[in-house]
Amino acid sequence: MSDILDRIKADYDSKKMRKVDVPEWGAVIFFNPLTLAERKRIASGHDATDEAATMVSLIMEKALDDEGKKIFAPGAATRATLEGGSDAAVVSRVVMAMGVAEKPADAKKD
Repeated sequence: MSDILDRIKADYDSKKMRKVDVPEWGAVIFFNPLTLAERKRIASGHDATDEAATMVSLIMEKALDDEGKKIFAPGAATRATLEGGSDAAVVSRVVMAMGVAEKPADAKKD
């Protein structure tokens, strides 16, 4: 059992930090792959059906600078700017670039 767990951890650790260029914000945002623990944390604290809140929480949780430090401070001011003072198309593009997988319930069934 330990062997497969070691391989799972090695797979995650081997994934390189990715980036998305956001010229509208004058920024390059870096991010690591999303873990299930992060997904759970992102989903908590707001209505699960609130897509905008989920997208904003994802960006706030995952967005890093080139040194791996979080870009956005947690709090109402950051959330208000990302939700109500930013272009929804840009926010969506950043979230899509982060490659967030579909929720299992939303995945296509074969």
